[in-house]
Amino acid sequence: MNIIRPNSISWTFRALAAILFFGMAIGCASSPTAMGDLTSLGRKSPTIFPESSSNWPLDPLSAEDLMRSAPMQIVSESYAGAGISGARRIEAHYQGKEQPLTLKWKTMPQTLDGINNSPRREIASYRAQFLFLDPVDFIVPPSVARCLAPGAFAEPDSHRSLVRRKTNCELGILSLWLRDVEIPNPLYDETRFLSDPTYARQLANFNLLTYLIRHRDGRDGNFLSSKDSFRPITFAIDNGMTFGGFFYNWFVDNWDEIEVPALPRESIDRLRGVTKRDIEKLGIIAELHLDTNGIYRSVAHGKNLDRDDGVRTKAGIIQLGLTDDEIEDVWKRIEDLLEDVDGGKIPLF
Repeated sequence: MNIIRPNSISWTFRALAAILFFGMAIGCASSPTAMGDLTSLGRKSPTIFPESSSNWPLDPLSAEDLMRSAPMQIVSESYAGAGISGARRIEAHYQGKEQPLTLKWKTMPQTLDGINNSPRREIASYRAQFLFLDPVDFIVPPSVARCLAPGAFAEPDSHRSLVRRKTNCELGILSLWLRDVEIPNPLYDETRFLSDPTYARQLANFNLLTYLIRHRDGRDGNFLSSKDSFRPITFAIDNGMTFGGFFYNWFVDNWDEIEVPALPRESIDRLRGVTKRDIEKLGIIAELHLDTNGIYRSVAHGKNLDRDDGVRTKAGIIQLGLTDDEIEDVWKRIEDLLEDVDGGKIPLF
């Protein structure tokens, strides 16, 4: 992965170049010829999710609702990549849907939280982007906690040993599988950032999210880019090492700091409107209760059972979320970012 990290001189140069470029783009907007050239590149993304998307088989919010609780039957499954967490690619049939939906299934560790398999951090990373992005610009695919009986899988026998104690189901994370994506090379193209407003906006939003969640596992395969040159979104599909965990991948360049030379004004404006209470909602991002059939079901969030622990269990209840310290860190990172923007250290476009 080729990530260019700014030093004090090169960062200043790129910042000035970014301001010059975007200023010229705005200044030329009054010219009919220039406006026509920029229409397909610089327009703001629609708030409403399009009916068809090259990357999303279903809009994220609808997919989230389906994955969380709708009856499903997995018609095929296979190992997804070479990761150590045993993620599987599955094709799930939902009633009323003609075609199966492609998903990723990752079994939760027995402790419900691990070094590189942290369901609560995966779900919290998905929820964190709601702070400043609309679904059409989402960077993390929807992820939900679910407990499935072996009979729901295409290969039931391979899942029976994973059934949790005193239940009849295997607890895991379901995530939407993206289409038409590839490992970016390079992930950050500085020349394109300074010449392509759409690419700049999408990559800057990607960096803004990885900064907020403190993403610290930047190895190849954890980030994917759309093959669609008109909507070159970079996605974060593996977010287990986030929110300041003690362990992280120190062998690669990570994206836990702002690496791009400028950030979108609209995203920063939305972050200005975020309150501490908004972030505190990440304190509970999944709650499941054991039913009479031995299946954990997603329910409306109740009272936070332990603000100092991200995994809370109690007599048939599983609750996942960020700790108060992790929430405070997100809030502090927003404050620091806005201070740098207002102080002129990070330009906007």
